[in-house]
Amino acid sequence: MRNVVQSQLTIVFEPPFYQAVFERWYQNQYAVARVNCGTVAPKSAVILDLVMYHWDAIHWYQQLDVDTVQDSRRVNPKRLQRLARKAVVNGTSTKAQLALSRQHEDQHATKRIALRDAKQRNQAERFEQRQAKHREKHRGH
Repeated sequence: MRNVVQSQLTIVFEPPFYQAVFERWYQNQYAVARVNCGTVAPKSAVILDLVMYHWDAIHWYQQLDVDTVQDSRRVNPKRLQRLARKAVVNGTSTKAQLALSRQHEDQHATKRIALRDAKQRNQAERFEQRQAKHREKHRGH
């Protein structure tokens, strides 16, 4: 059994930044990642550098058990050209947008929990400092 990994890269302009949206299908897993490319349209050399040398640094958001797994058959090159042209007109797929929004929500929730915990630790530490100061003032009376 051979494992096939399929990937797709879409460059999207969301003012004021150009963003690279990576989509990856592997067995029953779907993963998506977004990389900020700056305010100027990325040249093909920059994209090639991103894919070849910074692929390991990309943070993927994965979804398990994808209901629609892409077909791994060989596709006619002319059909691939038509699909690429259609993708350029339509832009980022809805599945990628949904996955990225879920990733953003998850990151927001974890950040909110971490901030709440840090605030509680800080308050407890300040309370202990005040109690220690209070005990020190009344020591010996």
